[in-house]
Amino acid sequence: MSKRQVIILWSIAAVLALVVLAVKLGQGDPAQVATKREPGQTLFEFFPAKDITQVVIEGAKESVTLQKDGETWLVKERDNYPGDTIAVLDLIRSINDLEIIRAIEAGPSLAPRFGMDTETDSPEERGLEIGFFGKEGELARVSLGKSIELSSSGNIPGATMMVGRYLRNHADETGFYAGTEMFSSVNADAKNWLRDTFISPEKIESIEVTKPDSPEIEWHLKRESEEASFQVVGGKPNEVANSNLSNRLGGLFSYARFEDVIPKDKVEKLGSEKGRIKATIKTFEGFTYGLQLVPSADNGQQYLLQVKVEASLPDQRKKAEGESAENSAKLDKAFAERRQILQEKLGEAKFFEGRTYLMGKSNVDLLLHNRGEMVVSVEPPKPAEGEAQPPEMLTVPQEP
Repeated sequence: MSKRQVIILWSIAAVLALVVLAVKLGQGDPAQVATKREPGQTLFEFFPAKDITQVVIEGAKESVTLQKDGETWLVKERDNYPGDTIAVLDLIRSINDLEIIRAIEAGPSLAPRFGMDTETDSPEERGLEIGFFGKEGELARVSLGKSIELSSSGNIPGATMMVGRYLRNHADETGFYAGTEMFSSVNADAKNWLRDTFISPEKIESIEVTKPDSPEIEWHLKRESEEASFQVVGGKPNEVANSNLSNRLGGLFSYARFEDVIPKDKVEKLGSEKGRIKATIKTFEGFTYGLQLVPSADNGQQYLLQVKVEASLPDQRKKAEGESAENSAKLDKAFAERRQILQEKLGEAKFFEGRTYLMGKSNVDLLLHNRGEMVVSVEPPKPAEGEAQPPEMLTVPQEP
């Protein structure tokens, strides 16, 4: 069976499971259930989504506060770092649109049965409690409890499928409710609500890295154009860049994502006392990125990173000799448009200054190589007997 067929079968199974769930949960007792809301209705008769300015999510061991500032949502526990606005709005929308498929008549004291036990330290038994606040105080409070499982009817013994979740509106003490929304991306971990965009140097010209805990340069590589290879700056005649590593420098930080933002009062505690290095990245368009990397004191696979960004952008384009008026006008326009883009990029990059980011080692690994790894020595080819020594054009053979 092909991978495509398997995906199709699982999709069909998921649809059937939802149908079964709707029928199964819709089968209540013959007597009418005395809850405020009924299957087919939304969890709230009216949910004040537009008035919400703060969301507090509490779990068994963690909590996060998301605060609205204009059109942006900030994460309070991370020194008001910008959050993932789309994710916050999606949570609010999901609660607003949530449709009930089963109403269960029960009082608040039975909350632990539905995975909403506020007295436990178990994340599975505690669930999540979400408070929605406006300018005048709390607007609504919702608990997300246990996931609803259905046993698979397929050929996999013991397999189950998550198809929904139990919920509680704290203003409604008549019962608990079940819906098909899983809220799988909702949690109380502050780092998971952060906006994850990061610096992205373009058109890198040179990179300089210091030795650990020293201002002395470990290695310095530079290239003449975006298409050229990186060469060693200030090296010996027989030293060349290790192309297996240097060929990747042009895309440094292109897809980098940080793992967390460290609050200012915790930076000193989390950083190691040794192993600090500095790196300077310069681009062909006048940007200079100054980086400081410190190993994490707790995890050898993580680094604390601080960034400083500057740019020297020319006000006018250097015109080539003999340009026609028509061509010159087009080039001037393109130059002005690009300069505007770079000004905006500088403004965006400046945002990352003054903060400390927790990075996975894989994102900064190229900067951690010592000189012996990044720069290699090669012997020039020996000339045949009677031939003059050829000019040195040294390259490093690629690994197979």
